[in-house]
Amino acid sequence: MALSLGSALATKVYLGATEVSLAYLGATQVYTSVPPSFLLDDYTGAAAGYSLRNLSSSWTTSDVVEVRRSSDNATSGFTATEVSDGTMLAWVGTGGTDNGFVTTWYDQSGNTNNAVQATTTKQPKIVSAGAVVVENSKPALSFDGGDYFQDTFAVGTTNTGFIVGKTQVGDAFLDDIAVVNGNNIRTLSATEVRYATNSGAGGSTLVHTVPSGTWNNQNLISYISDGANSQVGVNDSATTGSVASPTNVTGVTIGAAQNGNAGVTGTMQEVIVYPSNQLANTFNIEANINTEYSIYTQEFSEEAQNYFNRLNGAGDTTYTAYKQPLANYIDSLVALGGAYWDDMESAASFVGVGIQGVTVPLRDGMAIATQNNFVEGDLNQLTGLKGDASTKYLSTGVNEGSLSINDSSISVYLTTDRDVTITSSYIGGTIGVFAIVDNATGFRSRHMSSSLKTNGTSTAVGGIIGISRDNSSDYDWRDVDASGTNIDTSTAQGNRAVEVFASSGGSFLCSARLATYHAGPALNLATLEGLQDTLITEIAAI
Repeated sequence: MALSLGSALATKVYLGATEVSLAYLGATQVYTSVPPSFLLDDYTGAAAGYSLRNLSSSWTTSDVVEVRRSSDNATSGFTATEVSDGTMLAWVGTGGTDNGFVTTWYDQSGNTNNAVQATTTKQPKIVSAGAVVVENSKPALSFDGGDYFQDTFAVGTTNTGFIVGKTQVGDAFLDDIAVVNGNNIRTLSATEVRYATNSGAGGSTLVHTVPSGTWNNQNLISYISDGANSQVGVNDSATTGSVASPTNVTGVTIGAAQNGNAGVTGTMQEVIVYPSNQLANTFNIEANINTEYSIYTQEFSEEAQNYFNRLNGAGDTTYTAYKQPLANYIDSLVALGGAYWDDMESAASFVGVGIQGVTVPLRDGMAIATQNNFVEGDLNQLTGLKGDASTKYLSTGVNEGSLSINDSSISVYLTTDRDVTITSSYIGGTIGVFAIVDNATGFRSRHMSSSLKTNGTSTAVGGIIGISRDNSSDYDWRDVDASGTNIDTSTAQGNRAVEVFASSGGSFLCSARLATYHAGPALNLATLEGLQDTLITEIAAI
Protein backbone atom coordinates (compact mmCIF):
# COMPACT_ATOMS: atom_id res chain seq x y z
CA MET A 1 0.00 0.00 0.00
CA ALA A 2 1.40 3.39 -0.91
CA LEU A 3 1.62 6.25 1.57
CA SER A 4 -1.67 8.13 1.59
CA LEU A 5 -1.96 11.64 2.95
CA GLY A 6 -5.66 11.90 2.37
CA SER A 7 -6.99 8.81 4.10
CA ALA A 8 -5.55 5.93 6.08
CA LEU A 9 -1.88 5.66 6.94
CA ALA A 10 0.23 3.28 4.93
CA THR A 11 1.18 -0.15 6.21
CA LYS A 12 4.69 0.23 4.76
CA VAL A 13 6.70 3.20 3.49
CA TYR A 14 9.87 3.00 1.40
CA LEU A 15 12.64 5.41 0.48
CA GLY A 16 13.82 3.81 -2.70
CA ALA A 17 14.23 0.15 -1.75
CA THR A 18 14.65 0.86 1.96
CA GLU A 19 11.70 0.52 4.34
CA VAL A 20 11.47 3.45 6.78
CA SER A 21 9.88 3.40 10.20
CA LEU A 22 8.76 7.06 10.44
CA ALA A 23 7.45 9.55 7.90
CA TYR A 24 6.61 13.24 8.33
CA LEU A 25 4.82 15.90 6.31
CA GLY A 26 6.54 19.00 7.59
CA ALA A 27 6.36 18.71 11.38
CA THR A 28 3.39 16.31 11.31
CA GLN A 29 4.05 12.58 11.71
CA VAL A 30 1.98 10.80 9.06
CA TYR A 31 3.31 7.27 9.47
CA THR A 32 5.02 5.08 12.05
CA SER A 33 5.85 1.38 12.13
CA VAL A 34 7.42 1.73 15.57
CA PRO A 35 5.06 0.66 18.35
CA PRO A 36 4.99 2.92 21.39
CA SER A 37 7.04 1.87 24.40
CA PHE A 38 5.23 1.41 27.70
CA LEU A 39 7.18 1.45 30.95
CA LEU A 40 5.40 -1.46 32.64
CA ASP A 41 5.70 -3.55 29.48
CA ASP A 42 9.45 -2.95 29.28
CA TYR A 43 10.09 -3.39 33.01
CA THR A 44 7.65 -5.97 34.21
CA GLY A 45 6.72 -7.18 37.67
CA ALA A 46 5.41 -3.94 39.20
CA ALA A 47 3.13 -4.28 42.20
CA ALA A 48 1.34 -1.04 41.31
CA GLY A 49 1.61 1.77 38.81
CA TYR A 50 -0.30 5.05 39.13
CA SER A 51 -0.04 7.70 36.44
CA LEU A 52 -1.96 10.11 34.24
CA ARG A 53 -0.27 8.62 31.17
CA ASN A 54 -0.50 5.07 29.85
CA LEU A 55 2.06 2.83 31.57
CA SER A 56 0.94 -0.38 29.89
CA SER A 57 -0.18 -1.32 26.39
CA SER A 58 -3.10 -3.17 27.98
CA TRP A 59 -4.34 0.03 29.64
CA THR A 60 -4.77 2.37 26.69
CA THR A 61 -8.56 2.12 26.74
CA SER A 62 -8.95 1.83 30.52
CA ASP A 63 -9.53 4.63 33.01
CA VAL A 64 -6.49 6.05 34.80
CA VAL A 65 -8.60 8.08 37.29
CA GLU A 66 -12.12 8.38 38.61
CA VAL A 67 -13.10 12.02 39.07
CA ARG A 68 -15.78 13.71 41.20
CA ARG A 69 -16.99 17.08 39.95
CA SER A 70 -17.83 19.80 42.41
CA SER A 71 -21.04 21.00 40.74
CA ASP A 72 -23.12 17.92 41.60
CA ASN A 73 -20.67 15.37 43.11
CA ALA A 74 -21.20 13.05 40.14
CA THR A 75 -18.29 10.71 39.37
CA SER A 76 -16.88 9.40 36.11
CA GLY A 77 -13.80 7.56 34.95
CA PHE A 78 -11.37 8.87 32.30
CA THR A 79 -8.60 7.38 30.20
CA ALA A 80 -5.19 9.03 29.86
CA THR A 81 -6.26 10.37 26.47
CA GLU A 82 -9.46 11.84 27.91
CA VAL A 83 -7.52 13.48 30.75
CA SER A 84 -5.33 15.35 28.26
CA ASP A 85 -7.60 15.95 25.25
CA GLY A 86 -10.27 18.06 26.98
CA THR A 87 -12.90 15.35 27.51
CA MET A 88 -12.48 15.29 31.28
CA LEU A 89 -12.39 19.09 31.53
CA ALA A 90 -15.58 19.44 29.48
CA TRP A 91 -17.32 17.04 31.85
CA VAL A 92 -16.13 18.83 35.00
CA GLY A 93 -16.75 22.34 33.66
CA THR A 94 -14.65 25.32 32.73
CA GLY A 95 -16.12 27.92 35.06
CA GLY A 96 -14.23 29.58 37.87
CA THR A 97 -16.01 27.49 40.50
CA ASP A 98 -15.68 24.16 38.66
CA ASN A 99 -13.32 21.71 40.36
CA GLY A 100 -12.58 18.05 39.76
CA PHE A 101 -11.37 15.73 42.54
CA VAL A 102 -9.80 12.30 42.13
CA THR A 103 -11.58 9.56 44.09
CA THR A 104 -9.57 6.67 42.63
CA TRP A 105 -6.14 6.54 41.05
CA TYR A 106 -6.20 3.28 39.12
CA ASP A 107 -3.37 0.77 39.26
CA GLN A 108 -2.14 0.02 35.73
CA SER A 109 -0.06 -3.01 36.74
CA GLY A 110 -3.03 -5.35 36.36
CA ASN A 111 -3.01 -6.17 40.08
CA THR A 112 -6.05 -3.97 40.87
CA ASN A 113 -4.15 -2.26 43.69
CA ASN A 114 -6.10 0.95 43.17
CA ALA A 115 -5.36 4.00 45.34
CA VAL A 116 -8.64 5.20 46.81
CA GLN A 117 -9.89 8.17 48.81
CA ALA A 118 -13.60 8.13 49.71
CA THR A 119 -13.53 11.19 51.98
CA THR A 120 -14.34 14.21 49.83
CA THR A 121 -12.21 16.65 51.83
CA LYS A 122 -9.14 14.49 51.35
CA GLN A 123 -9.35 14.03 47.58
CA PRO A 124 -6.67 15.79 45.48
CA LYS A 125 -7.71 18.05 42.62
CA ILE A 126 -7.17 17.33 38.96
CA VAL A 127 -9.27 20.30 37.78
CA SER A 128 -9.00 23.61 39.64
CA ALA A 129 -11.22 26.60 38.88
CA GLY A 130 -12.13 25.31 35.44
CA ALA A 131 -8.61 24.35 34.32
CA VAL A 132 -6.73 21.05 34.32
CA VAL A 133 -3.94 21.02 36.91
CA VAL A 134 -0.60 20.76 35.09
CA GLU A 135 3.05 20.51 36.01
CA ASN A 136 5.57 21.15 33.27
CA SER A 137 2.70 21.08 30.74
CA LYS A 138 1.54 17.58 31.79
CA PRO A 139 -1.64 16.77 33.79
CA ALA A 140 -1.08 16.45 37.53
CA LEU A 141 -2.87 15.90 40.82
CA SER A 142 -2.81 18.80 43.30
CA PHE A 143 -2.46 17.98 47.02
CA ASP A 144 -3.25 20.62 49.66
CA GLY A 145 -1.53 19.06 52.69
CA GLY A 146 -4.63 17.14 53.76
CA ASP A 147 -5.15 15.04 50.64
CA TYR A 148 -3.91 11.48 50.25
CA PHE A 149 -4.66 8.00 48.90
CA GLN A 150 -4.40 4.67 50.64
CA ASP A 151 -4.35 1.03 49.65
CA THR A 152 -3.84 -1.98 51.86
CA PHE A 153 -1.85 -4.21 49.52
CA ALA A 154 1.57 -5.37 50.72
CA VAL A 155 4.73 -5.69 48.62
CA GLY A 156 7.17 -7.08 51.21
CA THR A 157 10.10 -5.42 52.90
CA THR A 158 12.19 -5.38 49.70
CA ASN A 159 10.68 -2.94 47.23
CA THR A 160 11.54 -0.08 44.86
CA GLY A 161 9.57 3.08 44.17
CA PHE A 162 9.59 5.93 41.65
CA ILE A 163 7.64 9.13 42.37
CA VAL A 164 7.15 12.20 40.17
CA GLY A 165 6.11 15.14 42.31
CA LYS A 166 6.61 18.71 43.47
CA THR A 167 6.43 19.68 47.13
CA GLN A 168 6.17 23.04 48.85
CA VAL A 169 9.30 24.93 49.81
CA GLY A 170 10.18 26.24 53.20
CA ASP A 171 13.07 26.58 55.57
CA ALA A 172 11.62 23.84 57.70
CA PHE A 173 8.92 21.51 56.46
CA LEU A 174 8.19 17.82 56.65
CA ASP A 175 6.10 16.26 53.91
CA ASP A 176 5.52 12.54 53.50
CA ILE A 177 5.49 12.04 49.76
CA ALA A 178 4.63 8.36 50.01
CA VAL A 179 4.67 5.50 52.48
CA VAL A 180 5.15 1.97 51.18
CA ASN A 181 4.97 -0.84 53.71
CA GLY A 182 6.45 1.21 56.53
CA ASN A 183 8.98 3.01 54.29
CA ASN A 184 8.47 6.79 54.49
CA ILE A 185 9.73 8.91 51.63
CA ARG A 186 9.72 12.49 52.89
CA THR A 187 11.20 15.89 52.30
CA LEU A 188 13.17 16.47 55.48
CA SER A 189 14.19 20.06 54.88
CA ALA A 190 14.76 22.46 52.02
CA THR A 191 17.88 20.48 51.10
CA GLU A 192 17.17 16.88 52.11
CA VAL A 193 14.97 13.93 51.31
CA ARG A 194 14.71 11.10 53.80
CA TYR A 195 13.98 7.43 53.42
CA ALA A 196 12.84 6.27 56.87
CA THR A 197 11.51 2.93 58.03
CA ASN A 198 8.84 2.27 60.62
CA SER A 199 6.92 5.52 60.08
CA GLY A 200 7.45 8.87 61.74
CA ALA A 201 10.58 10.94 62.09
CA GLY A 202 12.36 8.26 64.12
CA GLY A 203 13.46 4.81 63.17
CA SER A 204 16.15 3.81 60.72
CA THR A 205 16.90 6.52 58.14
CA LEU A 206 18.88 7.27 55.00
CA VAL A 207 19.23 10.90 53.92
CA HIS A 208 20.07 12.27 50.47
CA THR A 209 21.15 15.90 50.15
CA VAL A 210 19.88 18.07 47.30
CA PRO A 211 20.73 21.64 46.25
CA SER A 212 18.71 24.43 47.80
CA GLY A 213 15.74 25.21 45.59
CA THR A 214 15.25 21.63 44.40
CA TRP A 215 11.76 21.44 45.88
CA ASN A 216 10.70 24.46 43.81
CA ASN A 217 10.55 22.14 40.84
CA GLN A 218 9.09 18.91 39.61
CA ASN A 219 11.36 16.02 40.69
CA LEU A 220 11.80 12.31 40.19
CA ILE A 221 12.30 10.78 43.63
CA SER A 222 13.30 7.12 43.87
CA TYR A 223 14.10 4.71 46.65
CA ILE A 224 15.12 1.09 47.17
CA SER A 225 14.13 -0.69 50.38
CA ASP A 226 16.55 -3.61 50.76
CA GLY A 227 18.36 -3.52 54.09
CA ALA A 228 22.08 -2.91 53.53
CA ASN A 229 21.44 -2.31 49.83
CA SER A 230 18.93 0.53 50.30
CA GLN A 231 19.01 3.77 48.36
CA VAL A 232 17.22 7.10 48.07
CA GLY A 233 17.75 9.64 45.32
CA VAL A 234 16.43 12.66 43.47
CA ASN A 235 16.66 12.93 39.68
CA ASP A 236 20.06 11.61 38.56
CA SER A 237 21.79 11.36 41.95
CA ALA A 238 21.34 8.99 44.88
CA THR A 239 22.72 7.96 48.25
CA THR A 240 23.19 4.29 49.10
CA GLY A 241 23.31 2.90 52.61
CA SER A 242 21.97 0.45 55.14
CA VAL A 243 18.48 0.85 56.56
CA ALA A 244 16.75 -1.63 58.83
CA SER A 245 13.86 -3.51 57.27
CA PRO A 246 10.51 -1.99 58.24
CA THR A 247 8.35 -3.80 60.75
CA ASN A 248 5.26 -1.66 60.24
CA VAL A 249 4.01 -3.32 57.07
CA THR A 250 0.56 -1.88 56.45
CA GLY A 251 0.21 -0.94 52.78
CA VAL A 252 0.68 2.08 50.57
CA THR A 253 -0.15 5.72 51.28
CA ILE A 254 0.40 8.40 48.63
CA GLY A 255 0.66 12.05 49.61
CA ALA A 256 0.87 11.74 53.40
CA ALA A 257 1.94 9.60 56.35
CA GLN A 258 0.03 6.44 57.08
CA ASN A 259 -2.23 8.31 59.51
CA GLY A 260 -2.93 11.05 56.97
CA ASN A 261 -0.69 13.60 58.68
CA ALA A 262 2.40 15.37 57.29
CA GLY A 263 0.71 15.66 53.92
CA VAL A 264 2.21 16.97 50.70
CA THR A 265 1.43 20.47 49.52
CA GLY A 266 2.23 20.27 45.85
CA THR A 267 1.57 18.08 42.83
CA MET A 268 2.06 14.45 41.89
CA GLN A 269 1.97 12.76 38.48
CA GLU A 270 3.29 9.23 38.83
CA VAL A 271 3.98 6.59 41.48
CA ILE A 272 5.34 3.15 40.57
CA VAL A 273 6.17 0.41 43.08
CA TYR A 274 8.06 -2.85 42.47
CA PRO A 275 8.13 -5.70 45.03
CA SER A 276 11.85 -6.19 44.39
CA ASN A 277 15.22 -4.45 44.17
CA GLN A 278 15.24 -2.72 40.77
CA LEU A 279 18.76 -1.29 40.91
CA ALA A 280 19.72 -2.99 37.66
CA ASN A 281 16.81 -1.30 35.85
CA THR A 282 16.82 2.02 37.70
CA PHE A 283 18.65 4.01 35.02
CA ASN A 284 16.33 2.84 32.25
CA ILE A 285 13.16 3.28 34.29
CA GLU A 286 14.21 6.78 35.31
CA ALA A 287 15.17 7.57 31.69
CA ASN A 288 11.69 6.53 30.55
CA ILE A 289 10.05 8.73 33.20
CA ASN A 290 12.35 11.66 32.49
CA THR A 291 11.67 11.45 28.77
CA GLU A 292 7.95 11.76 29.49
CA TYR A 293 8.13 14.65 31.97
CA SER A 294 11.40 16.45 31.00
CA ILE A 295 12.35 16.78 34.67
CA TYR A 296 16.12 17.11 34.38
CA THR A 297 18.93 17.11 31.84
CA GLN A 298 20.63 13.74 31.79
CA GLU A 299 24.22 14.48 32.71
CA PHE A 300 25.83 11.16 31.82
CA SER A 301 25.46 8.47 29.19
CA GLU A 302 23.46 5.34 29.90
CA GLU A 303 26.63 3.25 30.14
CA ALA A 304 28.26 5.64 32.60
CA GLN A 305 25.13 5.98 34.72
CA ASN A 306 24.75 2.21 34.78
CA TYR A 307 28.29 1.98 36.18
CA PHE A 308 27.46 4.58 38.82
CA ASN A 309 24.30 2.70 39.77
CA ARG A 310 26.35 -0.44 40.30
CA LEU A 311 28.92 1.47 42.34
CA ASN A 312 26.00 2.66 44.46
CA GLY A 313 24.78 -0.90 44.74
CA ALA A 314 28.21 -2.02 45.93
CA GLY A 315 28.06 0.58 48.70
CA ASP A 316 30.63 2.97 47.22
CA THR A 317 29.76 6.48 48.36
CA THR A 318 33.11 8.12 47.56
CA TYR A 319 33.20 8.05 43.76
CA THR A 320 30.79 10.94 43.20
CA ALA A 321 33.51 13.63 43.09
CA TYR A 322 35.08 11.78 40.16
CA LYS A 323 31.97 11.06 38.11
CA GLN A 324 32.96 13.17 35.13
CA PRO A 325 36.43 11.63 34.54
CA LEU A 326 35.02 8.13 35.03
CA ALA A 327 32.16 8.91 32.62
CA ASN A 328 34.62 10.32 30.06
CA TYR A 329 36.71 7.15 30.29
CA ILE A 330 33.71 4.87 29.85
CA ASP A 331 32.33 6.92 26.96
CA SER A 332 35.72 6.72 25.22
CA LEU A 333 35.74 2.93 25.59
CA VAL A 334 32.15 2.72 24.34
CA ALA A 335 33.08 4.80 21.29
CA LEU A 336 35.83 2.31 20.40
CA GLY A 337 33.52 -0.64 21.03
CA GLY A 338 34.67 -4.17 20.24
CA ALA A 339 37.57 -5.36 22.37
CA TYR A 340 37.60 -2.10 24.32
CA TRP A 341 33.98 -2.36 25.46
CA ASP A 342 31.44 -4.78 23.95
CA ASP A 343 33.74 -7.83 24.00
CA MET A 344 35.86 -6.95 27.02
CA GLU A 345 35.80 -9.85 29.51
CA SER A 346 36.71 -7.98 32.71
CA ALA A 347 37.91 -4.47 33.49
CA ALA A 348 37.78 -2.08 36.43
CA SER A 349 39.14 1.21 37.65
CA PHE A 350 41.03 1.47 40.93
CA VAL A 351 41.10 5.27 40.72
CA GLY A 352 38.17 7.57 41.37
CA VAL A 353 36.34 4.89 43.38
CA GLY A 354 36.18 3.67 46.97
CA ILE A 355 37.37 0.29 48.19
CA GLN A 356 33.88 -1.15 47.52
CA GLY A 357 34.18 -0.07 43.90
CA VAL A 358 37.46 -1.75 42.92
CA THR A 359 35.65 -4.99 42.03
CA VAL A 360 32.79 -3.34 40.13
CA PRO A 361 33.25 -4.01 36.38
CA LEU A 362 33.08 -1.06 34.01
CA ARG A 363 30.35 -2.69 31.90
CA ASP A 364 27.34 -4.53 33.20
CA GLY A 365 27.75 -8.14 32.06
CA MET A 366 31.52 -8.30 32.46
CA ALA A 367 32.90 -10.87 34.86
CA ILE A 368 32.76 -9.61 38.43
CA ALA A 369 36.07 -9.57 40.26
CA THR A 370 36.65 -10.62 43.87
CA GLN A 371 39.34 -9.15 46.08
CA ASN A 372 41.36 -10.81 48.78
CA ASN A 373 42.45 -8.93 51.91
CA PHE A 374 42.50 -5.37 50.58
CA VAL A 375 41.34 -2.70 53.02
CA GLU A 376 40.44 0.95 52.65
CA GLY A 377 43.96 2.05 53.55
CA ASP A 378 45.35 0.22 50.49
CA LEU A 379 43.48 2.54 48.13
CA ASN A 380 44.38 6.02 46.93
CA GLN A 381 41.63 7.45 44.73
CA LEU A 382 44.19 9.37 42.65
CA THR A 383 46.76 6.60 42.10
CA GLY A 384 44.99 3.31 42.72
CA LEU A 385 45.22 0.11 44.72
CA LYS A 386 48.45 -1.17 46.33
CA GLY A 387 49.41 -4.79 46.84
CA ASP A 388 51.61 -6.14 49.64
CA ALA A 389 53.43 -9.08 47.97
CA SER A 390 52.02 -11.24 50.75
CA THR A 391 48.27 -11.80 50.96
CA LYS A 392 46.53 -9.23 48.76
CA TYR A 393 45.38 -9.91 45.24
CA LEU A 394 42.30 -9.74 43.04
CA SER A 395 40.67 -12.42 40.88
CA THR A 396 39.12 -11.01 37.71
CA GLY A 397 36.45 -13.69 37.31
CA VAL A 398 37.98 -14.63 33.92
CA ASN A 399 39.62 -17.99 33.35
CA GLU A 400 42.57 -17.98 30.97
CA GLY A 401 41.13 -21.12 29.40
CA SER A 402 38.08 -19.14 28.24
CA LEU A 403 40.21 -16.60 26.40
CA SER A 404 41.17 -17.22 22.80
CA ILE A 405 44.76 -18.46 22.40
CA ASN A 406 45.25 -16.14 19.43
CA ASP A 407 42.92 -13.29 20.33
CA SER A 408 43.50 -12.13 23.89
CA SER A 409 45.16 -9.46 26.00
CA ILE A 410 45.76 -8.43 29.62
CA SER A 411 47.12 -5.26 31.17
CA VAL A 412 47.50 -3.15 34.29
CA TYR A 413 48.28 0.54 34.65
CA LEU A 414 51.31 0.98 36.91
CA THR A 415 51.53 4.09 39.12
CA THR A 416 54.04 2.89 41.77
CA ASP A 417 56.54 0.12 41.12
CA ARG A 418 56.87 -3.18 43.02
CA ASP A 419 59.66 -4.66 45.07
CA VAL A 420 62.25 -5.81 42.49
CA THR A 421 64.01 -8.13 44.93
CA ILE A 422 61.33 -10.77 44.47
CA THR A 423 59.66 -12.29 41.45
CA SER A 424 56.11 -11.02 41.30
CA SER A 425 53.24 -10.99 38.83
CA TYR A 426 51.33 -7.86 37.81
CA ILE A 427 48.57 -9.88 36.16
CA GLY A 428 48.19 -13.40 34.84
CA GLY A 429 46.75 -16.91 34.95
CA THR A 430 49.26 -19.74 34.95
CA ILE A 431 52.67 -18.13 35.38
CA GLY A 432 54.23 -20.58 32.93
CA VAL A 433 51.62 -19.88 30.24
CA PHE A 434 49.91 -16.47 30.45
CA ALA A 435 51.36 -13.85 32.78
CA ILE A 436 53.42 -10.68 33.17
CA VAL A 437 56.12 -10.95 35.85
CA ASP A 438 59.02 -8.83 36.98
CA ASN A 439 62.10 -8.84 39.20
CA ALA A 440 65.62 -7.41 39.06
CA THR A 441 66.06 -9.17 35.69
CA GLY A 442 63.36 -7.04 34.20
CA PHE A 443 59.97 -7.20 32.50
CA ARG A 444 59.14 -10.75 31.39
CA SER A 445 56.04 -12.26 29.82
CA ARG A 446 54.37 -15.34 28.40
CA HIS A 447 51.33 -15.26 26.17
CA MET A 448 49.65 -18.65 25.67
CA SER A 449 53.08 -20.17 25.17
CA SER A 450 55.84 -21.97 27.02
CA SER A 451 58.53 -19.42 26.17
CA LEU A 452 59.54 -16.81 28.74
CA LYS A 453 60.39 -13.55 27.00
CA THR A 454 62.51 -10.87 28.68
CA ASN A 455 61.83 -7.37 27.42
CA GLY A 456 64.15 -5.05 29.29
CA THR A 457 64.72 -3.54 32.70
CA SER A 458 62.49 -0.49 32.67
CA THR A 459 61.70 1.02 36.06
CA ALA A 460 59.33 3.67 34.68
CA VAL A 461 55.86 4.13 36.13
CA GLY A 462 52.77 5.93 34.87
CA GLY A 463 51.64 3.69 32.07
CA ILE A 464 50.39 0.31 30.92
CA ILE A 465 52.14 -2.99 31.39
CA GLY A 466 50.43 -5.41 29.05
CA ILE A 467 50.52 -8.10 26.37
CA SER A 468 48.21 -8.63 23.38
CA ARG A 469 48.13 -11.46 20.82
CA ASP A 470 46.04 -11.44 17.61
CA ASN A 471 47.76 -14.28 15.75
CA SER A 472 49.59 -17.56 16.36
CA SER A 473 53.14 -16.40 15.55
CA ASP A 474 53.78 -13.34 17.77
CA TYR A 475 52.37 -10.97 20.39
CA ASP A 476 52.80 -7.32 21.32
CA TRP A 477 54.07 -6.16 24.68
CA ARG A 478 54.16 -2.81 26.45
CA ASP A 479 56.17 -1.84 29.53
CA VAL A 480 55.21 1.80 30.29
CA ASP A 481 57.84 3.60 28.23
CA ALA A 482 58.87 0.69 26.02
CA SER A 483 57.06 -1.63 23.61
CA GLY A 484 57.73 -4.28 21.05
CA THR A 485 56.72 -7.57 19.48
CA ASN A 486 57.82 -11.03 20.60
CA ILE A 487 58.17 -13.71 17.95
CA ASP A 488 56.64 -16.56 19.89
CA THR A 489 54.31 -19.29 18.60
CA SER A 490 51.19 -19.93 20.66
CA THR A 491 51.36 -23.51 21.86
CA ALA A 492 49.51 -23.80 25.16
CA GLN A 493 46.54 -22.66 27.19
CA GLY A 494 46.20 -22.87 30.94
CA ASN A 495 43.10 -23.23 33.10
CA ARG A 496 43.62 -20.79 35.97
CA ALA A 497 41.74 -17.66 36.92
CA VAL A 498 43.32 -14.47 35.67
CA GLU A 499 44.51 -12.55 38.75
CA VAL A 500 45.76 -9.02 39.42
CA PHE A 501 48.71 -8.54 41.80
CA ALA A 502 49.30 -12.31 41.43
CA SER A 503 49.03 -15.36 39.18
CA SER A 504 48.95 -19.17 39.46
CA GLY A 505 46.29 -19.29 42.12
CA GLY A 506 47.38 -16.48 44.43
CA SER A 507 51.13 -16.97 43.98
CA PHE A 508 53.91 -14.58 42.98
CA LEU A 509 52.17 -11.69 44.72
CA CYS A 510 53.06 -8.13 43.77
CA SER A 511 53.51 -4.94 45.85
CA ALA A 512 52.93 -2.45 43.01
CA ARG A 513 50.23 0.22 43.01
CA LEU A 514 47.87 -0.10 40.05
CA ALA A 515 45.22 2.23 38.61
CA THR A 516 43.35 -0.16 36.28
CA TYR A 517 43.32 -3.65 34.85
CA HIS A 518 41.73 -5.41 31.89
CA ALA A 519 41.39 -8.92 30.45
CA GLY A 520 39.78 -9.65 27.11
CA PRO A 521 40.35 -9.87 23.35
CA ALA A 522 43.39 -8.48 21.59
CA LEU A 523 43.58 -4.69 21.37
CA ASN A 524 46.01 -1.84 20.83
CA LEU A 525 47.75 -1.34 24.18
CA ALA A 526 48.93 2.17 23.27
CA THR A 527 45.36 3.24 22.52
CA LEU A 528 44.15 1.88 25.83
CA GLU A 529 47.03 3.55 27.65
CA GLY A 530 46.12 6.90 26.12
CA LEU A 531 42.57 6.67 27.49
CA GLN A 532 43.85 5.69 30.92
CA ASP A 533 46.42 8.50 30.92
CA THR A 534 43.53 10.91 30.40
CA LEU A 535 41.48 9.28 33.16
CA ILE A 536 44.26 9.63 35.71
CA THR A 537 45.10 13.17 34.64
CA GLU A 538 41.47 14.29 34.93
CA ILE A 539 41.06 12.64 38.33
CA ALA A 540 44.26 14.25 39.60
CA ALA A 541 43.00 17.65 38.43
CA ILE A 542 39.97 17.31 40.72
